Amino acid sequence: MRQLSNKEIKSFATLLWLASALVVPVLLLIYWGLTKWVGVSLFPNIIPKNTDLLIGIVTSFSITMTGFIAAIGAYIISVSSNPSFRLWRNAGYLKLFYHLYAVSITFLLLTFSFCILMLLSDQVVIWLKVILTFVLVNFIHIALITTSAINQTKNSTPS
Repeated sequence: MRQLSNKEIKSFATLLWLASALVVPVLLLIYWGLTKWVGVSLFPNIIPKNTDLLIGIVTSFSITMTGFIAAIGAYIISVSSNPSFRLWRNAGYLKLFYHLYAVSITFLLLTFSFCILMLLSDQVVIWLKVILTFVLVNFIHIALITTSAINQTKNSTPS
């Protein structure tokens, strides 16, 4: 396992946070650009009376997945005595994992917060589209953090 330099760790962390922050506006710009070009909304039709239900589902998803990611963090701590984990940590990969962990929880809590704000204010469909775009980013983060934990599990079990 190659040792990462502090510069590489910092670059990756910056890229992770920046990419996560830019994915939502970029996806929305692509969607709105395609909608303007095609002339028809490409987003699934959202019936206004179902907005409360959809926001409730997304709110539940974001809080549940925050708990799931917290459980992954607890698992990673539980395997910290394994030799493969020590190699992973000493090579700098644990620092990368912590950045991914932080960005995942931050974006899940942002999704939750936007859902609460939408429920407390006028329910404008544009905000729902923004929230659902955040959910796509959440899925990406969850996949990355789960893959990291699974790879660490594979490396920590004897062959």
